[in-house]
Amino acid sequence: MDKKKKIMIVLILAIGGIGILWYMKKKKGATGGTTGATTGGTTGATTGGTPSARQGQVCNSVMEALGGGKGKYLALTDKKGSEGRKINTQRYKVGMSVSVDGGTPTKITKVWKDTNKQIGAVKLADGTANGSKMCIV
Repeated sequence: MDKKKKIMIVLILAIGGIGILWYMKKKKGATGGTTGATTGGTTGATTGGTPSARQGQVCNSVMEALGGGKGKYLALTDKKGSEGRKINTQRYKVGMSVSVDGGTPTKITKVWKDTNKQIGAVKLADGTANGSKMCIV
């Protein structure tokens, strides 16, 4: 092999390696943080807790829902896709008490489910439709 071909092979392998590392980092960042006994989301027990999450409390990242739910629902954003929705469906139930960003506890009054009957967003009794973290209390 001549020198140009060797250089091209090395460059292709280097670019491929960088791509794989970037993909793995992106995938790791999309899991929604560290977990303890639960799958997905963040528990205060493993992160040392935050002002809005007590020790051992199960929390999810949330944001204002888009589309028809905007201003009415909180979208659960920790894990995207069917795996995250499956976890949310197992974790959240209507009537359950939760707290958004460490605020006053409120109850889940409705859930939005996708075509696979899995929860993607929740509606709260106090009307909260925006926040960054929701914890079960």
